Amino acid sequence: KVYGYLMPEVTPSNFRLATLMLESKYQSFPLEDRTKLESIDKPSFKIQQVGIKSPDNPVKRVAARLITYQI
Repeated sequence: KVYGYLMPEVTPSNFRLATLMLESKYQSFPLEDRTKLESIDKPSFKIQQVGIKSPDNPVKRVAARLITYQI
């Protein structure tokens, strides 16, 4: 619920897997892995750059990645 504003409600018949990570964590992955993720071309798979409230200081906004897969 803390980051619920990032994703719309899902109907009961849908399944959604979501991962939210700081941009710095995402960039720490090997380039080859990031390239593979970013090259997935399916409408049900998305990688979005988002701004979120900092876990350490909710007044600050930090860059993050939201990765979702829905069926």
